[in-house]
Amino acid sequence: MRFVITKDYDELSQVISSTMLKHMHTDRPRVNICVTTGTTPVQAYQILAPLVKDKAYFEHVHYYVVDEFWYAKEPGTQDADIPVNKMSMDLKFFQAANIPEERIHTLRDETVDSFDAAIQQIGGMDMVLMGIGTDGHFCGNHPDTFTNWNQGCHSINRYCTPQVNQLLEFLLKDDIHSDDVSRIPDHYLTMGPKTIMDAKNIVMIFSGKGKAETVRRAFFGPVTMDFPVSVFQLHPHVSVLLDEAAASEIRELL
Repeated sequence: MRFVITKDYDELSQVISSTMLKHMHTDRPRVNICVTTGTTPVQAYQILAPLVKDKAYFEHVHYYVVDEFWYAKEPGTQDADIPVNKMSMDLKFFQAANIPEERIHTLRDETVDSFDAAIQQIGGMDMVLMGIGTDGHFCGNHPDTFTNWNQGCHSINRYCTPQVNQLLEFLLKDDIHSDDVSRIPDHYLTMGPKTIMDAKNIVMIFSGKGKAETVRRAFFGPVTMDFPVSVFQLHPHVSVLLDEAAASEIRELL
């Protein structure tokens, strides 16, 4: 496990974008990269977008959204249902980088069960970029939403935990800008622990004092499903990119 501690968020964003570029520059015919929503990578995506936009030498890079929430279309319209996380990535990166739709992939009900086998058939996941929640969740894998570490891509019931239902209600207002609770899906889709463990490289990102305890528990506490991210202590190729504030509780442990 490799820790890279930066002075502040600005430097962290530069390191994140540089790390992504490193994994994109390859002579392999295809590179598969998982990307995450959330606030931590926003500036990194802003740095990265002009560097990859319309570049022929990055046409082999495919992007995967790590989890997805399909909200029902607005009643009375001909619009399609809305993949919230893909929509978020459109706004944060894909549109600015002019990434064509055929190189953007998000989970769907009809493909979730076959995703793990399908990604291995096309070379596997080369890099996963992830932020981590204070409850230790990664992708959509909150505590008590999966039963074993061998769980691949899967569907999670809206009422599996109170936190999941609260998240879905929050996204309705914050991302969909609607109060119509009938549009909330009864489940969401996520890459599971095995999906991410099967990736060649995992890059986890943390910023701010509010993530300091999360970092300590994730990498220096026990491996437990009560704090799901802890399982990546067992992965052979993990990079942890964080600023000094997020690293404040592990300095003496390194």
